[in-house]
Amino acid sequence: MADKQVLPTKEQGLFKKLMRMCEQKQYKIGLKIVKQILSNPKCAEHGETIAMKGLIMSCMGKKTEARELVKQGLLYNLKSHVCWHVSGLIERSDRDYEKAIKCYINALKWDKENMQILRDLSMLQVHIRDLNAFKESRYTLLRLRPTHRVNWIAYAISHHLLKEYDVAIKLLDQLKGMESDFNFEYSELLLYQNSIMQEAGYIDDAIKHLEENDKHIVDQVSAYEYKVHLLTQKGQNSEASQLLRKLIARNPEKSSYYEQLISLNAVSGEQQLLTFFTNIRGVYPRNETPRRLQLQYLSTEGSFGKVIDEYLRNSLVKGLPALFRNIKCLYSDPAKVSVIEETCLRYQENLRASNRFSPSDPAELPPTVVMWNMLFLAQHFDHLGKLERAIEFVDRAIDHTPTLLESLLVKAKILKHSGDIESACVVLDECQSLDTADRFINCKCAKYLLRANKVQQAADMCLKFTREGQDAMENLNEMQCMWFLTESAAAYRRLGQLGDALKKCHEVMRHFDEILDGQFDFHSYSMRKMTLRAYVQLLKLEDRIYDQRFFHRAASIAIQIYLHLHDHPVKEEVVDESTMTPQELKAWRRKKRQEEEARKKAEEEEKKKQAQKKKDEDNDGPCLAELVPEMLEKTESPLEEASRFLKPLVTYATHRVDTYLLAFEVYYRKRLTLLMLRSLKCAQKLEPENPRLHVCLAKFSLFLRSSEADRAADDVMTSVVTSQSVLLSESIGHTERLNQQFTASHPASLPHKLAGCVVSYLLNKENVSTYLDDLEAFIAKNECSLDDCREVFSSVRNGDFGEVSSERIEKLSKLLDEKFPLSSCFKKPQDQPAATAAAVLTNGESGLVPNGVCDPQPV
Repeated sequence: MADKQVLPTKEQGLFKKLMRMCEQKQYKIGLKIVKQILSNPKCAEHGETIAMKGLIMSCMGKKTEARELVKQGLLYNLKSHVCWHVSGLIERSDRDYEKAIKCYINALKWDKENMQILRDLSMLQVHIRDLNAFKESRYTLLRLRPTHRVNWIAYAISHHLLKEYDVAIKLLDQLKGMESDFNFEYSELLLYQNSIMQEAGYIDDAIKHLEENDKHIVDQVSAYEYKVHLLTQKGQNSEASQLLRKLIARNPEKSSYYEQLISLNAVSGEQQLLTFFTNIRGVYPRNETPRRLQLQYLSTEGSFGKVIDEYLRNSLVKGLPALFRNIKCLYSDPAKVSVIEETCLRYQENLRASNRFSPSDPAELPPTVVMWNMLFLAQHFDHLGKLERAIEFVDRAIDHTPTLLESLLVKAKILKHSGDIESACVVLDECQSLDTADRFINCKCAKYLLRANKVQQAADMCLKFTREGQDAMENLNEMQCMWFLTESAAAYRRLGQLGDALKKCHEVMRHFDEILDGQFDFHSYSMRKMTLRAYVQLLKLEDRIYDQRFFHRAASIAIQIYLHLHDHPVKEEVVDESTMTPQELKAWRRKKRQEEEARKKAEEEEKKKQAQKKKDEDNDGPCLAELVPEMLEKTESPLEEASRFLKPLVTYATHRVDTYLLAFEVYYRKRLTLLMLRSLKCAQKLEPENPRLHVCLAKFSLFLRSSEADRAADDVMTSVVTSQSVLLSESIGHTERLNQQFTASHPASLPHKLAGCVVSYLLNKENVSTYLDDLEAFIAKNECSLDDCREVFSSVRNGDFGEVSSERIEKLSKLLDEKFPLSSCFKKPQDQPAATAAAVLTNGESGLVPNGVCDPQPV
């Protein structure tokens, strides 16, 4: 067998050529060379050649055949590092990194100093964050090739990631002694070393390091920012202030520089602040940031009125569309809001009377100023929730200049806030028709259409900016357009098309998996190109990638749908033909035949798409299963599927209370007592007064009562649950009293009132009418937001109070419609267009939200 694994001289030359062809991606030539080698009877069972053939087939997209060939090559020669290395490459391409690492380790048993295998192994180790193993591999590479700069850098990074700062700093010091070119890469090396010093807390050393290497650092902005931070920690405010002024000279629009400068110079008091900003504006008269920033520091008792008057006048004359957005931060102070409102309303009266801000002004203003003032007032009243006045001013602005896109955008936003998403879509459609080349308006219009549950129209809208000749949905998925996918998932869910919603959620999850795998290429690139600070930031970002809001929303939607499918499994339609009339039977059979024909046609089109896709793509990565909406909806294990989405949330999104409330709902259905308890404890640490947490606590209390007999045999379980439940809530065993106290402690909050009524229903399901009466009386007497009322409406319709009669739902709908006359969320179907009636009436929820977990339509 050993002789068969040693190639003759001629074939050895061919094998070396084969390796070169693989490196150059000349796969067809490589296959010809493989055929030449294996055609020799003495070499027919040469394992390394067969394994290389498998690698070529994998690169050409033939994964199944490639796996068989590599397996065959290993069987012929288990002691070949080439065979094990190729096997590792195949596993890596399938993203099975644990198996790939095992293959590389086996390869190193037969060739301990193979540089390529060691490099591949180290990249996989840092990829899965096995940092100790990564450090050992990089040390071996450094020992074998001590003259290679990359090996020093990688070994230093391994110590940095393990927080062994002293060793990392010393290694970089040794590397600096080997450098001869003081270029940009050397500058990045210095800044990276300085960032490690700061992270280690070596403030004096970091300052000295920056001063000694100042002439070699190219990125002076980063150096100054580092030094400001260090000097501030040392208390050397004067030197830090000088550097901040240099930074301001480089970038006068960065507000954080001014904020740091005010803090370092201890500028306080109305007059000092005014003098400070006056001096800054004298040096930088054309810059917007210091003019805007002073508004945050001045008080209404002092110079705020005068300064805001000057600022508003200049902005309105210029026609600044972002005026409201620039001063929105001031709206946290009611006194400043009052001054702004009074000032702009005074402008409006004077502009209408004399076309001036003030009757004493010498010259008349351009006619557009009144329009910009009305537009600002519309946004002002919209932010304050005074929607009738907001619509009044925006309509007047549109009447003044009907073709101004900003006015139409503001009106659509106000209508959305009022709950009339259908009218908002109409306005935005008109807006985008005025400028079809504006991608922002196009995307905004598509987003509003999705909020109105018009998925196909939204896709058609995006088609204007997607790849020509390709389906919009498919192209947006390829481009990883997260906002479109998450909004589509929510829209499909509201429409009751659960399979399509799940498909979008799975697509989002796959995209985040791809983003996580995408860092692989940077492990070697960043070390070669010396982008070390950015590389470390990338690693930290990837470690919390599943905490992004797009993934959180998609995962929440998927989990709630799977919980609904667990509670209400999809049932096959059963039709008794014997009970049908001949006409009904004929119509039913025709319908089934048409559905079958449509299904076959869709399958054929999908096969064509997949075949074309296989031709176009390079097949780099595992072959993912096709996402079929019908199969996703009819899953046999919905709780396991929900757990797949829940796991990243529990691991990475630990600061979100929604994570633990969703986890409780999953564990509640799995009857996992300790995991339920852990979820509730974590949620209580984050938001102890969360109304949904209150419902979950009540459900857990009732669960403990019902499962007490089951736990009696397990003394350990009983003691743990009892002790932790006492810590969780003193009244966990007295849910009625707890519910009364909870409701009384939040007398003006509708979400808390709703939670209290839901808990009351869970405790006593006989008095549903009383609970609904309490909710209606609360809504009638108190100021409630549209979102809160929409949540109440969804809760009643979705079964949180059991089966509620249509008359009672209609009564609640009428009350809410009277409270929010501008909204279309609570209107009856006959009161609105047929195309939108179903979606609006259900508030887009379709009875999918489990008790205690609501996901209202975002505003």
